[in-house]
Amino acid sequence: KDSKALIRSITGFAEEDEDFSTCLEFVISNFRFHRFLDVDSHKVHKTIDGLCDKFAVHSKADTAETLRCLVSKVLEQPLSQGEQFGKTDTHYSVLSLLLSLSETPTSVDYQQQPSDNTQEESDTFDWASYLLEGIDIDTGPFPETPPWSDDDDDGSAASFDNDPEEISPSNIQQVS
Repeated sequence: KDSKALIRSITGFAEEDEDFSTCLEFVISNFRFHRFLDVDSHKVHKTIDGLCDKFAVHSKADTAETLRCLVSKVLEQPLSQGEQFGKTDTHYSVLSLLLSLSETPTSVDYQQQPSDNTQEESDTFDWASYLLEGIDIDTGPFPETPPWSDDDDDGSAASFDNDPEEISPSNIQQVS
């Protein structure tokens, strides 16, 4: 159904036309048997660098810098709210698609849009205390001492002073 709509919108052929059926067979064959390769991030970077160089040659250094800045912002954005990392194949696929769809980008006069400096209010609500409200957490006998602390409050660790009397050969023989 979508393939037919795609063919009609691109070619203008009617469904009864012989060329339409040929196009439909070609599209369905490509959908079934084509191996969609992953995007090459190095090729995307190389294309963007080449485009920025081209902007610089055309005396549009500010446009080149804006493009570099926007590309880095896109690559640093997480795909969903749960993820904290960027630069995935999906990011590069989006950039590759945009580069493929662009047509003579250096011939267009780019006007930078004024940015809205409306920053989102930072969330000052203490979610940890709200979610842990009413839950008793056992912090052990010393709640103010973190578990990774090297403090030795009970004195159970052996003292390693350089007292020659303790390290003498006679003391070592007495122990064995």
